[in-house]
Amino acid sequence: MNADERRWGATALGAAVLFVAATLPAEAATPVPSGKWSFVFTDRKGRADRPMRVYTYRPKKCDSTCPIQFVMHGASRTASNYRDYWELLADRYGFLVIAPEFSAKDWPGTRYNLGEADSTADRDQWGFAVVEHLFDEMRDGQKDYRIFGH
Repeated sequence: MNADERRWGATALGAAVLFVAATLPAEAATPVPSGKWSFVFTDRKGRADRPMRVYTYRPKKCDSTCPIQFVMHGASRTASNYRDYWELLADRYGFLVIAPEFSAKDWPGTRYNLGEADSTADRDQWGFAVVEHLFDEMRDGQKDYRIFGH
């Protein structure tokens, strides 16, 4: 085998590995256990300086194909209560509840409701981007999500 044949073989092998990796289902970086749970999310793609508590609920029958429902709190900032309000619906209809909490300390005032889109031109720094980044962190085969809230 000459050098050109070896280079072509290595290129074909690399392409095959990339194809297989791209077709495998995404695995959640932060897997969510059954029942109620919470963890601290650090948005490394956006606002790493503003870690946030995230409250979740996964019904027992909910696997990686279950839809994701984001539930956004209002001025009360009681994300755990909002998660709890959705528990029975999640059990009945089979979806995962994710309720991020925008703390008053890190997201002062009500500007977080508007995504802080006026604060910078860098969209990854906007409050809206936190939801996208959190979805990327938590999805486990899901391609999209639903969102409810203020």
